[in-house]
Amino acid sequence: MVAGNHQPAPAAGAGAMLGLWEAAADGSDVNRALALLSAAHADMPAEALAALPIGRRDADLLDLHDRLFGSRIDCKTECAACGATMEVTFDTADVRTMAAAVTTRITLKSAGIDVLARLPDSHDLAAIERMEDAEAAWQILVRRCILEARRGAEPIPATGVPRTVLEAIETAVAETDPQADVVISLACPDCGAEALVPFDIARQTWARLDHWARAMLGAVDAIASRYGWNEADILALGPRRRQHYLDLIGGGPQ
Repeated sequence: MVAGNHQPAPAAGAGAMLGLWEAAADGSDVNRALALLSAAHADMPAEALAALPIGRRDADLLDLHDRLFGSRIDCKTECAACGATMEVTFDTADVRTMAAAVTTRITLKSAGIDVLARLPDSHDLAAIERMEDAEAAWQILVRRCILEARRGAEPIPATGVPRTVLEAIETAVAETDPQADVVISLACPDCGAEALVPFDIARQTWARLDHWARAMLGAVDAIASRYGWNEADILALGPRRRQHYLDLIGGGPQ
């Protein structure tokens, strides 16, 4: 699912937002999410941000999206059945879960094995981000979160935990941290096929920032070419004045 074309200007300093975009433009999805998170928590060290459970991370990114772009989200995706484009508009409130995780650890018993596990964080996502084998990536992700596993008094290494127990851990994680796994129900307008589509607020917010940044650089180029002003002066203009200059020179909307 990708961002649509509804792109209001960020409600933050243009120069700071361009700096954030430039610093993270060549990063991975996980690194971009952490860069965005740093804009929401300038007082938190990078390691603390990376250690946040994914649901907490995404809840904070929803807040950041509201602050920068407003709460409206426009997305589109392709129907798996017929290939038609499906578009959906909703509010960030619609994808906020009712309850946030109150703990980062989970205890459960499955197939005679007692497990202590933690919620996944950005380090875990980074470890599997470039893996092409979805099954292997899933197993590595869940096993990374196992802190302790025992059958009676006998310890079991994370690599020896059977798949059925991994599935039980995944279920417990989803129940404990529902914000980490948000899906949207869509129906194709052409063929009527229904689908559950994962929604990633980190990718959504980055797509909005990327679209805005490229448009802003185009605005800077247009105004600088006409008036000879430098980038800092153009970025210091308020969005209304900047747009007025663009209108005067036929530069179009930012």
